[in-house]
Amino acid sequence: CDIPIIYDPSHSTGYRNFVPAISRAAIAAGADGLIVESHPNPPESISDADQAITLETLTEIVDSIKWGWWLNAKEIRYNIKSYNYR
Repeated sequence: CDIPIIYDPSHSTGYRNFVPAISRAAIAAGADGLIVESHPNPPESISDADQAITLETLTEIVDSIKWGWWLNAKEIRYNIKSYNYR
């Protein structure tokens, strides 16, 4: 089955300080993408202010997982190509 797994670290933790680490963990575990609640000024966010992260933190998360995601995707493609289905 080829259904992408999208993980939501914002709502699953409920606290913005956990979002970066949980985001990296989700990608390392094989998630295909993330849904991250962000806001220019999280304390002023109308909804989910406690779990919203700043745009700067979102940029840091994206930058930190780019390389790891690429390596994970490369390994998955390799394993699929080399797997013997017999």
